[in-house]
Amino acid sequence: FGLDLPGATTWLTVDKFGNLWVPEGFSGSVVRKFTVDDATKSATQQLLITQGAPGTTLKVLTGAATDANGNVYVSDVGNKVIHSWAPDGTFRFDISGPIRGDLRGVAVDDALGRVYLSDAVAGGIRAFDMSGNYLFMISGLGLADGEFTDGARQIAVTPDNHVWGADYGSFRVQEFLPDGTYVRHFPDPAMRPDPAGISQARGLDVDPVTGDVLTVDAFGQRVNRYSSRGQLIDQFGRRGSS
Repeated sequence: FGLDLPGATTWLTVDKFGNLWVPEGFSGSVVRKFTVDDATKSATQQLLITQGAPGTTLKVLTGAATDANGNVYVSDVGNKVIHSWAPDGTFRFDISGPIRGDLRGVAVDDALGRVYLSDAVAGGIRAFDMSGNYLFMISGLGLADGEFTDGARQIAVTPDNHVWGADYGSFRVQEFLPDGTYVRHFPDPAMRPDPAGISQARGLDVDPVTGDVLTVDAFGQRVNRYSSRGQLIDQFGRRGSS
């Protein structure tokens, strides 16, 4: 069944009680909690969280995760923190520390007592303890194995306590040990998209000498040159934080 939401939703999480937590990412900056009933195919909103610490305005909300006690953790790009609320919506604390920005995924490892955050500007995955104390960062920006082209997007923790990060810019997912040691990536080799493809065409022009067509691929962060018949001739640039 469908659940109509008024704002943009890019992340969500489910707690131990089966409740659905949905932060609004780019339009409303609120967190909604729903009780889901499969029998009646319906969802009832239980909470609407509109602020973090008293007087704090929520800004762009992205990653979300819950722990074994049902507490929820949501990253806030605008404030560069992770907000945490109790199951009843009571504000607990903010996790800050050396966070640079463009925050994405959040993941919780209850067994090790950790909260992980994708700090995409820094290009790595930051680890905190359950009280919000900063521990260390996994990886960083780069093109090598164990590095992220443009920071990790969604992240997850598997039952063996390994940390996984989606390397959006390099079209792969990477695996790390709990201490941050790189293990592997998949698929191997990475399955890159059609080089002639366009993620989001913005600028367009025609070379007055050759008749070639040039277009700016905004999401791909590159410029493509095509012949007048549509054949890819050349490509300039690549996705990356720089």
